[in-house]
Amino acid sequence: DMPHGEGTQTLGDGSTYTGPFDTGVKSGRGVFQKPTGVRYEGNFENNCFQGRGEYTTADGKRYVGEWVQNAFHGQGLFTWPNG
Repeated sequence: DMPHGEGTQTLGDGSTYTGPFDTGVKSGRGVFQKPTGVRYEGNFENNCFQGRGEYTTADGKRYVGEWVQNAFHGQGLFTWPNG
């Protein structure tokens, strides 16, 4: 049974995704969070960070910008915890 519509998925490592699914695939605006404190909020396509999103780490690093298949790509701003 594949999730379709809004929902929350919890993975074996405790990571969670909350947002829309399209026939079992993360697609649309959602939030992915790991127990380590890593968090991504933004667009998903085919289970990947895709389009515009914000990525933060537990130690305060932050990237806001464009993504292609889970990688920083194009315009964006990376900020370190100390500025």
